[in-house]
Amino acid sequence: SILEIIGYLTCFTTCMVGPIITFQRYLDFTNGTLFNPQTTATSIPYGILRFSTGILFVAIYSALLPYVPLDYFASAEFVAQPFIYKFFLAALRYKVIFKQYTSIWLLSEGGCVVTGLAYNGKDKEGRDDWSGCAGVRVVALDTALYLQQIINSFNITTNEWVLQHVYKKCKFLNSKIASQTISLIFLAAFHGFLPGYFICFAHEIVIVIVEKQFMDYGLIKFGPFSSWPVMARVISAPFLYLYHLMGMTLTVGVFQLLTIDRCLTYMSALNYYTIYLYLILVPLGKYLEVQVNWERKRRTVGDKKIE
Repeated sequence: SILEIIGYLTCFTTCMVGPIITFQRYLDFTNGTLFNPQTTATSIPYGILRFSTGILFVAIYSALLPYVPLDYFASAEFVAQPFIYKFFLAALRYKVIFKQYTSIWLLSEGGCVVTGLAYNGKDKEGRDDWSGCAGVRVVALDTALYLQQIINSFNITTNEWVLQHVYKKCKFLNSKIASQTISLIFLAAFHGFLPGYFICFAHEIVIVIVEKQFMDYGLIKFGPFSSWPVMARVISAPFLYLYHLMGMTLTVGVFQLLTIDRCLTYMSALNYYTIYLYLILVPLGKYLEVQVNWERKRRTVGDKKIE
């Protein structure tokens, strides 16, 4: 009904900043069929935990933000500083801004959990699962080494929605890169039409593609990252972290500066370092992609011979 649609759009725990919930989840919740309160454990302790964690991150964000004001990163004073100082200050702002987003989602999720809207069935151990409205995996996000781990842990419900309603709808293109590109263009337009949004998501496409080429090479050689030899993980971890830090620092900066003149000032202050980075990594990544495809083809031929 129209009343149900209005209620869904103005649901007090989700309408301002998310999480994105399905209309069916909202109807099940309002109709009292999402879970049985007689047989389901209380959600209040977990909801308070998530809400309290959000308050903690609000405090961290509020304490650190004055040291990294946005306007400073488009100023002549910032441009005049040494590169290392500028990079680490910009990286600090990236981390601080992520705390802002994390805090907002945790506060909202706490409300969803306490009301029961976040009920997600039973987990593997048979316990009640209240993660149905989770927007962020806090520990996974704060310990992420590479970008794909960040994507999997950040803005979860929005990413799931885009996956289902944009990325998978592009399956007919028969190209993951094309599907990713369209999905990120959609996300940029979803935020607005200022240049910073499109620079941000265009940059993210390149980061993801290059990282995937390197990770696929590791996958074909050693398997998933968690099963790599210890020495391989010890050597690669700092490079993976630095790569994602360099990429996300520039990406988050332009996402907030928005206008073309401020974005160009920011990127030039950082010497457009990602251009030089990708001049090295893109050809190398393409070479590794060719090696991965050749190895997969060789294994496929070998498996057919065994059969």
